[in-house]
Amino acid sequence: MTSRFRIWIFVFAVFAVVVCAPLAVLTFSPPTRLMALSVVKGIYETQRRYALQRYLIEPDFKFIAGRLERQLEMVIRLGSSRPRLSAEFIETVEMVMAHARFRADFAYLKPVLKTLAELEPKAYLPQLWYGHAALETDDPEAQQIIERAISLMPADDRAHRLAIRIAKQKSNKSELNAYCARWRAAQQGGLAVAERHGKFGGNSQRRMVLHAFNANEEMIIAGNFGITHDSPQRYVFRFSEPVLRNSFVLRLAVFPGTRLTITDMELLGADGWVRFPEKSYAIEASHAYFDERGRILLNHRGDQTIAFKLDPQVDVPKSESDVVAGLALRATFERLALSRDPACSDRLETRQ
Repeated sequence: MTSRFRIWIFVFAVFAVVVCAPLAVLTFSPPTRLMALSVVKGIYETQRRYALQRYLIEPDFKFIAGRLERQLEMVIRLGSSRPRLSAEFIETVEMVMAHARFRADFAYLKPVLKTLAELEPKAYLPQLWYGHAALETDDPEAQQIIERAISLMPADDRAHRLAIRIAKQKSNKSELNAYCARWRAAQQGGLAVAERHGKFGGNSQRRMVLHAFNANEEMIIAGNFGITHDSPQRYVFRFSEPVLRNSFVLRLAVFPGTRLTITDMELLGADGWVRFPEKSYAIEASHAYFDERGRILLNHRGDQTIAFKLDPQVDVPKSESDVVAGLALRATFERLALSRDPACSDRLETRQ
């Protein structure tokens, strides 16, 4: 056997290992194949998203819609038996929709939004975007599409706003009343925060999470799943072990347009519940606003925090220890009106 022949055998062996082995793994291992395709789609869509950004400085929606259609075709082509649209593509469309303003913009985007909505019939944002485009282009099916979006996430305000527009255009008072009433009562659905485990964020119109620290500075978490709107409630959080009473952080992800009024607080000590005046704790909000009465206006779409920090200048009831086993908030959550129309705003306050 000549040395040249040995070299060719070695090259062939290397080729088999480098090329054929990965192909064999992708062929006979569906999970690995799916993971590889997901990586390829992610890289492709991320590149596409950054490539589109420069065209949004002075938006050319005819060109942008063409780019999105080609990207969606590629995603479908790379997909398996049922199209799996990655988060990167949804983020790309969301970036584009944030710049859509005029009827012509929505007209160009409508075909790709329709395809996206058909591929993801149970996803809220594709239905919302398609319904918005249908409304802006006078599509007779706009209300049906928007209704489908509302059914997927009843507590979100955006689809309700579109539905209220339609009811006003039709001068249909009964429909307007129905949408306003549904909005006030809606507590279903939630805001899923990307890359955030539900235990550390509200992620729901009904769920809250409170965390504090024990004497070893370890975070201890307590949850409450009973947010009720428009009536005073006592929300109780019990910790699995004693925590320091000097600081608490409330995490929640209610939808924008929620007003929180805190009346007072109670701490669970060795002798039971002890009431603390609400002003005993300074309140700091990550995103919320405060009105002239000190009520908290939750207007952020996503996870947010409200911190309660014991004011050292305020006298508080004495306790045997600086640690407590629980906290109770006496508070009221209210849904604010979406419109000044009397059907929606009959509860608006008269300013003095």
